[in-house]
Amino acid sequence: MVFSVSWLAIPVTAKDSALATLGLVETNEREWLPESSSVGASLPTGWYVVCFDHPSPAALKPKSLSSLSRHATVVACQVEEHAMVSTAACWSDGKEQWFVVHDAEDGPTNLEVVGNPPAALEEIRLAKLRLQESQRNVDHVFDVPLALAESLVGFRHDAAFDDSEEGMFAVLARGRGV
Repeated sequence: MVFSVSWLAIPVTAKDSALATLGLVETNEREWLPESSSVGASLPTGWYVVCFDHPSPAALKPKSLSSLSRHATVVACQVEEHAMVSTAACWSDGKEQWFVVHDAEDGPTNLEVVGNPPAALEEIRLAKLRLQESQRNVDHVFDVPLALAESLVGFRHDAAFDDSEEGMFAVLARGRGV
């Protein structure tokens, strides 16, 4: 399966204001996998994740992330496996704090870093570069932004999800924005 998706996470305590800012509301419809155009789920890590079936929705544009992050930290992740591009970013106080991107078109070990990402980035980067050296036919550096975001939030777009009877993801619908 090839993914072309994105997600953002905010502390679960900021869920209602974030959904209002995004103009989304939770419906009663549930999914085991994030298949609808947008879904949301509370994670056991204390984060609320909103998943989009598009790698670059309006919610992940700087204006939206700035607005969302005025009152809570936002971690955002984009995955475009067709082009082998992945990103992770953190916003708080209305400003981007850091941004990490891998674009395979710029080379198999390409990793651009802006700002001051968490210390975990270096350990993740080194581990993936070691794998890249031993398995050159797989783009392991693509995984660096994704693994960094996962280390912070506890969510990954291609992970096994809660197999509860009703499904962990609430389908989100357009509502009234703030």
